[in-house]
Amino acid sequence: MGCCGASIKTKKETKEEQKEEQKKEMKDLGPDPNFPDFEEWEGDKYSGVGAKRMKGYKCDLPIDQLNDKKRQFWDKKISENKDWEIVQKICIADDERIKLYLEENKFTLVNNCINHMIGPDGAHFHVPNYCINDPYFEKELVKNDEEEKKIILNLFESDDKIYLKEEFSNHDNGEKIKKVFSEKTNMNEDEYKLRIIFSGTEIKDNDLIYQHKLKNEDKIIIYKIKR
Repeated sequence: MGCCGASIKTKKETKEEQKEEQKKEMKDLGPDPNFPDFEEWEGDKYSGVGAKRMKGYKCDLPIDQLNDKKRQFWDKKISENKDWEIVQKICIADDERIKLYLEENKFTLVNNCINHMIGPDGAHFHVPNYCINDPYFEKELVKNDEEEKKIILNLFESDDKIYLKEEFSNHDNGEKIKKVFSEKTNMNEDEYKLRIIFSGTEIKDNDLIYQHKLKNEDKIIIYKIKR
């Protein structure tokens, strides 16, 4: 004998409802206290572009120690939850790929920044600032009579998928570095613009290479930004 007006839910419908309830009940526990952000600079000092744009932070650690801190964070988090592998992939991507990865994996940003994301099941992911951007350094750029010499620079696109080793003059400027990268990679300059970063500081178009104290075989990070 059937029940009048009653509907019988399938196992699939019940499972979906349970997932939605679980998602609503997910609590934001905040950043992991074992991996705090570095202290931020005061004033209008920012690092990163697009979803990576954050207040610049102070850090006096040698680069190898800073990289160790990053590895410790990712290793611990990924061991706890494999979804952190997606978060790491998002954090090391350029701005264009970040949008693609977010959409593919159904992750959303809180406050338009990847330092706080929400996964498809409602879980919250907080990422320390040092796992997203390099430290912010202020440099006093002084022009002098430094002797001109050749220098080899390693140019990496931000996700390390493009790598170039190119020769420059230490009197070349940031605009020349951008021009070489765009020509060698057949980049569409109407579609993309570039930002170049060395040791946490942007090399602007009129900055000369020697002003940033670049040495032979130094690594430059190239960010391609959709216009």
